[in-house]
Amino acid sequence: KDLETMFKISRRQLGYRIQKINDWLVEQNCPPIERTSQGFFIVDDIVKHFLNVSTTSLQQENEQVYTAYQRAHLILLMLLREDEMLSLNHFAIDLKVSKNTILNDLKKLKSLLIPYEISLKYSRQEGYYLKGNEFEIRKLLTNLIDKIFTLNITQDDILRNLKLKEKKLHIIDDQINKIEQYLENKFIDQSTETLRYKLYFIIRRIQHGKIISPFSIGYDDLSDTEEYQATEILTSNYPDIPRQEK
Repeated sequence: KDLETMFKISRRQLGYRIQKINDWLVEQNCPPIERTSQGFFIVDDIVKHFLNVSTTSLQQENEQVYTAYQRAHLILLMLLREDEMLSLNHFAIDLKVSKNTILNDLKKLKSLLIPYEISLKYSRQEGYYLKGNEFEIRKLLTNLIDKIFTLNITQDDILRNLKLKEKKLHIIDDQINKIEQYLENKFIDQSTETLRYKLYFIIRRIQHGKIISPFSIGYDDLSDTEEYQATEILTSNYPDIPRQEK
């Protein structure tokens, strides 16, 4: 929209021009411009060097600058989204740092995976992804969300890097409120804040086919417990959740 307004052209005209630019870049043995699902354009540093354009990131005065340790946690959250192929370019754009900085952040990220049987993998077809038993990944997920709320990362940046709208969390909040009413109990504020993210992530992973292995105990064997009834309330909006996930 910014480019359409700046050059007074339509979306179709803009697409045509970018295609012509990409054709020319390929002729010059340069990588083409990519477009992310969030509507950002990725211009590789090779192109910037070719055109003598500075590759230094311009940080806005009001933007939060995060450490490598904080960025490693944010990258882990992005990897747990399971909704698109993630490359160095995606991480660099979302976190507003260079690709070399991201490479160093990924080294820090690998150290965070040491307590778990999980490894960071990369392929041209799938980009960066986490490989390991789904139950281990869930342990990482829950611990990561507890940790990230202690690292002075703004909630806006957490939501932005998760491509998550607050209204989606409100749906889960409503279910948590119903469970509290049923149990005649109240979750403490901090638990509720992290619980909504944990449940959102778990449901999102299930919807993308990341399912835990069946347990030896049957779900219906727990039907006389409060936890069973609470789970039925929680999953009432998600009819396709497998029984082992409940």
